[in-house]
Amino acid sequence: MRPAYMGLVAQLDHHIGRVLDALEKGGRLRDTLIAFTSDHGDFLGDRGLGEKELLYDEIIRVPLLLYDPSPAANATRGRVQSRLVEAVDIVPTILDALGIALPSHRIEGRSLLPLTRGPPPGDWRDATFCELDYGFRRARRVLSRGVRDCRAWMVRTPRWKYVHWLGMRPQLFDLDADPLELRDLGAQSGYDQPIAQMRERLFDPLADLKRRTTVTDAEVEAGTDTHRSRGIQIGIW
Repeated sequence: MRPAYMGLVAQLDHHIGRVLDALEKGGRLRDTLIAFTSDHGDFLGDRGLGEKELLYDEIIRVPLLLYDPSPAANATRGRVQSRLVEAVDIVPTILDALGIALPSHRIEGRSLLPLTRGPPPGDWRDATFCELDYGFRRARRVLSRGVRDCRAWMVRTPRWKYVHWLGMRPQLFDLDADPLELRDLGAQSGYDQPIAQMRERLFDPLADLKRRTTVTDAEVEAGTDTHRSRGIQIGIW
């Protein structure tokens, strides 16, 4: 499996090279924003596993390389950022680079350009999130789970990783003491407090996800209580 995977990596490298060569020949390499990332990792035999259906770091920590052509990014070129970023940051980064106002009523991520052009903001996120649906996997039947019961949600901070499995006990890893995630603390005594804190850290943002995606905040503001001017009285006694 690993040789096949490395062959695919070599193929990808080749085609990325074709794209970069075309940009350079066209004189556009130095003014093109380039983001390289992936949707998930792969175990490739790590932990004796293949595929991706668990939330260990091998799966959720994917490459994110960003080339910002702006001269404002010259001071940070080649640097590695340890701040937590997410796939949802790609779209706002592109819109920001194009000078397009972010549709804040539907965008969950944030532009990465403040990290390239600095100084970085002091209020950067302190946690990252992930979710999983294993309904198509044989594990669903092995565990006697219904189609809609195969969900998991994860929150990861620099120290802790908490995984909430629907209908099953949670997992908790202390990444400072156990960076390889070999010791699941979710069923051990003495960890009630970090489990409760991380559960709250997970579900508070879930409750705050932006679901009014077809109407902007400004339109809601402008339309608030305007039905009364048309003689429509709702909740008025």
